Amino acid sequence: MKQERTQQKNRPRWLGAAVAVGVLAALVIMALLVRTITVEPNEQANPAEENAHAPASEAAPEVDGLLGSSSEDFAYPCQAELSTDAGSVEDKAPEVDEWVSAGYNVVPMSTDFGGCEKRDSGLRVGYAHTPAGALMAAANYAVVVDPSGTEAQDSIKVAVAEGPDRNELLDRAEQISSGSAPATDPAAMRSAEFDGYDVREASKDRASFNIYMSFDNDAGVRQQAVGQVDLVWEDGDWRVEPASGQQLMTVDFATTSPSVTWGP
Repeated sequence: MKQERTQQKNRPRWLGAAVAVGVLAALVIMALLVRTITVEPNEQANPAEENAHAPASEAAPEVDGLLGSSSEDFAYPCQAELSTDAGSVEDKAPEVDEWVSAGYNVVPMSTDFGGCEKRDSGLRVGYAHTPAGALMAAANYAVVVDPSGTEAQDSIKVAVAEGPDRNELLDRAEQISSGSAPATDPAAMRSAEFDGYDVREASKDRASFNIYMSFDNDAGVRQQAVGQVDLVWEDGDWRVEPASGQQLMTVDFATTSPSVTWGP
């Protein structure tokens, strides 16, 4: 921040200082003129030689807000066109262009925050490296990434962070696909609607959200659940850190209301 300069109120002091500086500047200019007039021809500087020995100019430093995340090595080319605005989403939800069909439900999509790449399963990937991008990823993954879902293995590979938990989720998806393990009943997810979210963490490379959704239980009674979605920035995109090898996220009945209301 620029420090505000204070003006000295003692006129004689600053006036005397100004006169002294003016005199000194005049003496320096006179000395330079004398030096220029009296210098020998062979002592004149050679511009070409001077330029040859001049140090190479240093690269301009990166300026926040100008280069931003557009200079990153993203997972998908379309991410370079996303917003680099790293504003908080703790009190206000990011703008959603439209809520689009994916998996058993609808998910948010934004031309500013992602996901800008659509997979065959309907899963959208490719998010902005910002809190808003992380939230958009969390909402999409909470609905679409499921070992029982369509193209489950592909979704898990691109949306889940590497590690033993991801390997277990891939094995489970394979077992469900082959019929050796039962699939999850998608009825509850079909009736689910986004209610809002809480921000648990939102740093440069890590994020965590509570995603609130209302759904119909087996008796047709409307209930609200909350799922904790943890994410990490890995290989140029936001990816889920699964709760375990059996669960993508921890889910429980909601006992509080979301901090921010958000939904279609």
